[in-house]
Amino acid sequence: MHEIISVNKPIGMTPLGTIYAVKHMRPELRALRMGYAGRLDPMARGVLLLLVDEACADQEKFQTCDKEYEFEALFGIASDTYDILGMPSGAAPSDMLEEKVLALVPHFTGEITQELPPYSSYIVEGKPLVVWAREGRLGEITLPKRAVEIFSLEHIDTRTISSEIVRDEVIHKLATIHGDFRQELIREQWGKVLKDAQGTSFLTMKFRAHVSSGTYIRSLVHVWGQELGVGALTLDIYRTRVGDYVVEDALQL
Repeated sequence: MHEIISVNKPIGMTPLGTIYAVKHMRPELRALRMGYAGRLDPMARGVLLLLVDEACADQEKFQTCDKEYEFEALFGIASDTYDILGMPSGAAPSDMLEEKVLALVPHFTGEITQELPPYSSYIVEGKPLVVWAREGRLGEITLPKRAVEIFSLEHIDTRTISSEIVRDEVIHKLATIHGDFRQELIREQWGKVLKDAQGTSFLTMKFRAHVSSGTYIRSLVHVWGQELGVGALTLDIYRTRVGDYVVEDALQL
């Protein structure tokens, strides 16, 4: 069998969990090999391509496809994973930063060099970066960098939200996670950070991006936070297209 299944992966599910879900929906696939092209983080949602049986041989071709995302960046808080599924730190008011962000964004279109996030599956000296991070040994290696291209970045929405709204959104999304991702420790740390920031207003900005294969949206947002000196992370990442596969046509789980 040679089949490519475009799935609209929900928040909280891993790519492997998505494969299990599809095999449950389609029993005729249970005995067949199935892989995926282009990993999508647990906190991200949207198009994930699953390759069935002989289609697994085409994995590299699909991994090189360009992609489109809609994502929401939260300014004023950073985390070690560059998204909300990480240990947060900071919590500085950021509600007055919109003009500075809009002035910064054009400098990140075209060809840029990205440092890979420490919590990722990229292999360094035989181990995924995430393993180095969990072992507390990132200081023993140099984080790899790669050249990527951001074809376009469009600002589509802005919100100013309270620490209470941030807390509610984070807790809701963390509750969807399947697997062991330090959820209890992370939830506890978010509670401490946002309790200390009670009454603080945070800026969130939503963008639409068309990017080359290999681009990390959460790394992009992390660097924006560093440039602005307030920290930033991704509150939401929605992959709307991979190559010719669009989310409107994807299998809904």
